[in-house]
Amino acid sequence: MGTEAGQPHEPYRARHAALVPSAPAPSGGTPPGPYGQFQPVAAPSPTPVGEEPTVWPVVVITLLLGVLGVIFVFVRARRARRMGYPTSRYWLAFCLSAVVSLVVWYHV
Repeated sequence: MGTEAGQPHEPYRARHAALVPSAPAPSGGTPPGPYGQFQPVAAPSPTPVGEEPTVWPVVVITLLLGVLGVIFVFVRARRARRMGYPTSRYWLAFCLSAVVSLVVWYHV
């Protein structure tokens, strides 16, 4: 009924050849858009856009919540990166605040 072991079913292949892409799909980014073009992932802005998110909330949240402040740092750093600002300030503020918090709690 159709094929023997190891032989492809030619009528099926011919009928559906147009549906099978000839080249592998590109990796990364998002799926092809409505016109078949590959849509790249949005890159950070080359020039800063808008007002930079402040650092002091990272310090306050880290002092209050400790290590759970890392969630807030992810949010702030991602927002800053999308706006074109460096993210190291937020991680530095988190690390220093966490160390200060640990030292204070250890000595109290």
